[in-house]
Amino acid sequence: MTHVKISEKNSKLGRIANISLTPIESCPKDIECAKICYAIRPYRRYPATRAAWDRNWHMFLDSPRNYRDSIIHMLKHGKLGTSGLFRFHVGGDIPNQEYLEGMKEIAETFPETRFMAFTKAVFLDFSDLPGNLSILESAWAGKPTVTDLPIAYVKELDNRAENHEIVHDCQGNCISCRKCWNANKGEAINLHLH
Repeated sequence: MTHVKISEKNSKLGRIANISLTPIESCPKDIECAKICYAIRPYRRYPATRAAWDRNWHMFLDSPRNYRDSIIHMLKHGKLGTSGLFRFHVGGDIPNQEYLEGMKEIAETFPETRFMAFTKAVFLDFSDLPGNLSILESAWAGKPTVTDLPIAYVKELDNRAENHEIVHDCQGNCISCRKCWNANKGEAINLHLH
Protein backbone atom coordinates (compact mmCIF):
# COMPACT_ATOMS: atom_id res chain seq x y z
CA MET A 1 0.00 0.00 0.00
CA THR A 2 1.25 3.48 -0.86
CA HIS A 3 1.22 5.86 2.08
CA VAL A 4 0.93 9.60 2.43
CA LYS A 5 4.09 11.66 2.65
CA ILE A 6 4.52 13.26 6.05
CA SER A 7 7.42 15.62 6.54
CA GLU A 8 9.07 15.48 9.94
CA LYS A 9 10.37 19.05 9.72
CA ASN A 10 10.80 22.09 7.53
CA SER A 11 12.85 25.27 7.67
CA LYS A 12 10.12 27.42 9.25
CA LEU A 13 8.43 24.90 11.55
CA GLY A 14 11.53 23.11 12.74
CA ARG A 15 11.02 19.50 13.82
CA ILE A 16 7.24 19.47 13.63
CA ALA A 17 5.57 16.73 11.63
CA ASN A 18 3.35 18.09 8.87
CA ILE A 19 1.39 17.06 5.82
CA SER A 20 0.54 19.12 2.75
CA LEU A 21 -1.68 19.00 -0.30
CA THR A 22 -1.39 20.55 -3.74
CA PRO A 23 -1.62 24.31 -3.15
CA ILE A 24 -4.39 26.28 -4.87
CA GLU A 25 -5.99 23.09 -6.22
CA SER A 26 -7.00 21.88 -2.73
CA CYS A 27 -7.96 25.37 -1.54
CA PRO A 28 -11.34 27.12 -1.76
CA LYS A 29 -11.98 28.44 -5.25
CA ASP A 30 -11.06 32.02 -6.15
CA ILE A 31 -9.26 32.85 -2.91
CA GLU A 32 -7.34 36.11 -2.94
CA CYS A 33 -4.15 34.68 -1.48
CA ALA A 34 -3.59 32.47 -4.53
CA LYS A 35 -1.76 35.38 -6.13
CA ILE A 36 0.92 35.45 -3.41
CA CYS A 37 0.69 31.89 -2.05
CA TYR A 38 3.87 31.14 -0.12
CA ALA A 39 3.51 27.39 -0.82
CA ILE A 40 3.77 27.81 -4.60
CA ARG A 41 7.49 28.60 -4.46
CA PRO A 42 8.60 25.31 -2.85
CA TYR A 43 5.95 23.42 -4.84
CA ARG A 44 7.45 24.62 -8.12
CA ARG A 45 11.08 24.66 -7.05
CA TYR A 46 11.44 21.21 -5.47
CA PRO A 47 10.29 18.22 -7.55
CA ALA A 48 10.21 15.92 -4.49
CA THR A 49 7.98 18.38 -2.63
CA ARG A 50 5.65 18.69 -5.62
CA ALA A 51 5.47 14.90 -5.97
CA ALA A 52 4.72 14.40 -2.27
CA TRP A 53 2.04 17.08 -2.05
CA ASP A 54 0.40 15.89 -5.29
CA ARG A 55 0.49 12.28 -4.08
CA ASN A 56 -1.24 13.25 -0.82
CA TRP A 57 -3.88 15.24 -2.70
CA HIS A 58 -4.60 12.43 -5.16
CA MET A 59 -4.72 9.86 -2.36
CA PHE A 60 -7.43 11.91 -0.68
CA LEU A 61 -9.36 12.36 -3.93
CA ASP A 62 -9.15 8.61 -4.66
CA SER A 63 -10.17 7.49 -1.18
CA PRO A 64 -10.66 9.82 1.79
CA ARG A 65 -10.79 6.81 4.11
CA ASN A 66 -7.48 5.39 2.87
CA TYR A 67 -5.91 8.85 3.13
CA ARG A 68 -7.01 9.20 6.77
CA ASP A 69 -5.97 5.64 7.61
CA SER A 70 -2.58 6.19 5.99
CA ILE A 71 -1.94 9.27 8.14
CA ILE A 72 -2.89 7.30 11.26
CA HIS A 73 -0.61 4.43 10.19
CA MET A 74 2.33 6.73 9.52
CA LEU A 75 1.92 8.56 12.83
CA LYS A 76 1.70 5.29 14.73
CA HIS A 77 4.93 4.14 13.09
CA GLY A 78 7.20 7.01 13.99
CA LYS A 79 6.32 9.93 11.71
CA LEU A 80 5.09 12.05 14.59
CA GLY A 81 8.47 13.37 15.64
CA THR A 82 9.32 14.37 19.18
CA SER A 83 7.70 17.81 19.46
CA GLY A 84 4.20 16.53 20.24
CA LEU A 85 2.90 18.85 17.49
CA PHE A 86 1.47 18.15 14.04
CA ARG A 87 0.50 20.69 11.39
CA PHE A 88 -1.96 20.09 8.60
CA HIS A 89 -1.19 21.96 5.39
CA VAL A 90 2.03 23.83 5.00
CA GLY A 91 0.67 23.78 1.45
CA GLY A 92 -3.02 23.42 0.63
CA ASP A 93 -6.16 23.71 2.71
CA ILE A 94 -9.12 21.71 4.04
CA PRO A 95 -10.97 20.89 0.80
CA ASN A 96 -14.32 19.77 2.24
CA GLN A 97 -16.27 18.57 5.29
CA GLU A 98 -15.28 14.93 4.78
CA TYR A 99 -11.62 15.91 5.01
CA LEU A 100 -12.29 17.91 8.19
CA GLU A 101 -14.05 14.92 9.75
CA GLY A 102 -10.96 12.83 8.97
CA MET A 103 -8.78 15.44 10.69
CA LYS A 104 -10.98 15.13 13.78
CA GLU A 105 -10.63 11.34 13.77
CA ILE A 106 -6.86 11.60 13.45
CA ALA A 107 -6.69 14.02 16.39
CA GLU A 108 -8.90 11.74 18.48
CA THR A 109 -6.59 8.80 17.72
CA PHE A 110 -3.60 10.70 19.16
CA PRO A 111 -4.94 12.57 22.23
CA GLU A 112 -1.42 13.41 23.52
CA THR A 113 -0.54 15.25 20.28
CA ARG A 114 -1.56 18.83 19.44
CA PHE A 115 -2.84 19.24 15.86
CA MET A 116 -3.24 22.56 14.05
CA ALA A 117 -4.34 23.97 10.71
CA PHE A 118 -4.99 27.38 9.20
CA THR A 119 -7.96 27.56 6.83
CA LYS A 120 -9.79 29.80 4.43
CA ALA A 121 -12.50 27.13 4.06
CA VAL A 122 -14.76 29.15 6.36
CA PHE A 123 -17.93 27.55 4.94
CA LEU A 124 -17.26 24.26 6.79
CA ASP A 125 -18.86 23.17 10.07
CA PHE A 126 -16.16 23.44 12.75
CA SER A 127 -18.33 22.29 15.65
CA ASP A 128 -17.20 19.43 17.85
CA LEU A 129 -13.47 19.88 17.28
CA PRO A 130 -11.42 17.66 19.60
CA GLY A 131 -9.62 19.63 22.30
CA ASN A 132 -6.24 18.82 20.75
CA LEU A 133 -7.16 20.15 17.27
CA SER A 134 -6.76 23.89 16.80
CA ILE A 135 -8.06 25.39 13.57
CA LEU A 136 -7.51 29.08 12.89
CA GLU A 137 -9.42 31.12 10.35
CA SER A 138 -6.83 32.51 7.97
CA ALA A 139 -8.07 36.08 7.59
CA TRP A 140 -7.46 38.21 4.53
CA ALA A 141 -7.23 41.98 4.29
CA GLY A 142 -10.58 43.55 3.45
CA LYS A 143 -12.59 40.39 4.17
CA PRO A 144 -14.58 40.11 7.39
CA THR A 145 -13.95 37.08 9.58
CA VAL A 146 -16.95 34.78 9.52
CA THR A 147 -16.28 32.01 12.04
CA ASP A 148 -15.84 31.89 15.79
CA LEU A 149 -12.48 30.18 15.32
CA PRO A 150 -9.29 31.85 16.49
CA ILE A 151 -8.00 34.22 13.81
CA ALA A 152 -4.62 34.32 12.05
CA TYR A 153 -3.65 37.53 10.27
CA VAL A 154 -0.68 38.32 8.08
CA LYS A 155 0.70 41.35 9.88
CA GLU A 156 2.08 43.07 6.79
CA LEU A 157 -1.28 42.83 4.99
CA ASP A 158 -3.87 43.32 7.72
CA ASN A 159 -3.95 45.09 11.08
CA ARG A 160 -7.48 44.12 12.15
CA ALA A 161 -6.07 41.85 14.87
CA GLU A 162 -6.12 44.93 17.10
CA ASN A 163 -9.89 44.43 17.42
CA HIS A 164 -9.52 41.03 19.09
CA GLU A 165 -9.20 40.59 22.82
CA ILE A 166 -5.87 38.74 22.80
CA VAL A 167 -3.18 39.15 20.18
CA HIS A 168 -0.05 37.06 19.87
CA ASP A 169 2.74 38.24 17.64
CA CYS A 170 4.48 35.33 15.89
CA GLN A 171 8.16 35.21 16.76
CA GLY A 172 8.89 32.48 14.20
CA ASN A 173 9.71 29.61 16.55
CA CYS A 174 6.76 27.21 16.58
CA ILE A 175 8.27 24.65 18.92
CA SER A 176 8.88 27.07 21.78
CA CYS A 177 5.80 29.27 21.18
CA ARG A 178 2.99 26.80 20.37
CA LYS A 179 0.43 29.65 20.37
CA CYS A 180 -1.26 28.49 17.16
CA TRP A 181 -1.66 24.98 18.56
CA ASN A 182 -3.29 26.37 21.70
CA ALA A 183 -5.32 29.27 20.29
CA ASN A 184 -8.80 29.87 21.66
CA LYS A 185 -11.93 31.59 20.38
CA GLY A 186 -11.50 35.37 20.41
CA GLU A 187 -7.73 35.19 20.06
CA ALA A 188 -5.83 36.59 17.14
CA ILE A 189 -2.33 35.72 16.02
CA ASN A 190 -0.26 38.02 13.84
CA LEU A 191 1.88 36.04 11.43
CA HIS A 192 4.58 37.51 9.24
CA LEU A 193 4.49 37.41 5.45
CA HIS A 194 6.92 34.80 4.14
